[in-house]
Amino acid sequence: MISPQEIQYFLECARAGNLSRAAERLGVTQPALTMALRRLEASAGAELFHRSKKGVRLTKAGEVFQQEAKALADQWHRLKESLVRSEEGLTGTYTIGCHPSVAMYSLPPILPSLLRDYPLLRLELQHDLSRKITERVIRGEIDLAIVVNPVRHADLVIRPLRKDQVGFFTSKTPSPTNRLREGDKGPGPVLICEPDLIQTQTILRKTKVSFSRTVRTSSLELIASLTEAGAGIGILPGQVAAQWPGLKALPELPHFQDEIALLYRAENRRVAAFRELASRLEKGMV
Repeated sequence: MISPQEIQYFLECARAGNLSRAAERLGVTQPALTMALRRLEASAGAELFHRSKKGVRLTKAGEVFQQEAKALADQWHRLKESLVRSEEGLTGTYTIGCHPSVAMYSLPPILPSLLRDYPLLRLELQHDLSRKITERVIRGEIDLAIVVNPVRHADLVIRPLRKDQVGFFTSKTPSPTNRLREGDKGPGPVLICEPDLIQTQTILRKTKVSFSRTVRTSSLELIASLTEAGAGIGILPGQVAAQWPGLKALPELPHFQDEIALLYRAENRRVAAFRELASRLEKGMV
């Protein structure tokens, strides 16, 4: 018997044309994906993909199956929606995904009134990197997400919410470790950042400041706290830095523009209650 998960795996492989890329998007290992496709082909009684070193492409049977699989996937999603959601109001459980630092400034202005207006609404909040949150929305594990610099995908609706600037910030109180020095007058300031972020890497390539040391951390809140305490110069999104009154921007240094967006699966546009929830999140962020 063909499972909804196998249908989802098939459609993603057909879109990606590559098993390793499809496995990454689905968040599964390639061997597990390969095994699921073999089970699907055995159930269907036909080979659905031509396989080669360059990737995979649909057979004639696969092309026919793809058309029906899309319809089956839509029907399955509508069936799940009808079991837990009402078309007349926001009821049931919805999962919202968001980067933890984005959640700190975006959700508190929105959720209190939302929960007050819809007493039968239940929310589950999931936090992770925006890339991982997006992958979980694609897989149907998260209903809506507020993410940074979303990756375009055929199954997603992406609604831009606002822009943000990632840049250099320092404490309003000068210290030896956060002072920008001209020329070679003593050691440079300490840098506090997450070096693996593309935003950090981009602006560091553009800056002419020579930092003496780097404090690495994946916590934006810790970067802000250490920077405010005078430990060094931090690289932060402006919306995060705004939560710390002791910080000030260094506008003369390079910055990176982020896009904050709301995203959800395209088929959810047909659910009235879902449209209302998306609209409330969107209005609260703009």
